[in-house]
Amino acid sequence: MAFWTNYNTDPKRSFRYRFILSSDTAAGQIREYTIKEVKKPSFQMEAGPQAKYIQHTFKYPGRVSWQDVTFSIVDPGANDEDASVALMNVLAKSGYQKPTTQDLSRTSISKRKANTSIGIPRILEIDAEGRDTITWSLHNAYIIGVDFGQLSYETDEMVTYQITLSYDYATIKKRTAGGVLVDERIRSDG
Repeated sequence: MAFWTNYNTDPKRSFRYRFILSSDTAAGQIREYTIKEVKKPSFQMEAGPQAKYIQHTFKYPGRVSWQDVTFSIVDPGANDEDASVALMNVLAKSGYQKPTTQDLSRTSISKRKANTSIGIPRILEIDAEGRDTITWSLHNAYIIGVDFGQLSYETDEMVTYQITLSYDYATIKKRTAGGVLVDERIRSDG
């Protein structure tokens, strides 16, 4: 029986989500309610070695690479919640310093600082009652790109920024019928 013929079924909807960055920048955070859209994690598997036997080629899988996640935010514009300032503070907390002095004791950007500046980003897929059903966690994530958009007299749209995150891997947790989030494991019947 197909799911759309069962009135008790409520398929996932793309607008039912929360994206949480645990940034604690000095001028405020990237607030959850300002996040307009987010791309879910995805991975790509490289082609691995091949074994050639007589007139056949047998292929084997290679390494897995997790693809960058992009999200867009609307700048609320409030003095204490200005998203552009929060993003620049994330860059500073990653170790970036303006090249305005010749101080040789300067620090540099590091993965540890960049990871700490945003914490572990989480994408929560929620149901109609607002309960999270799936939680994606992006491990060792850091911002690799920010596009502050453009301004124009020809539109009255809100100012939106595009942010790109890189991360090492993602994990997923699923809420059980008992309401507990559990790690999903790859299952095999073999």
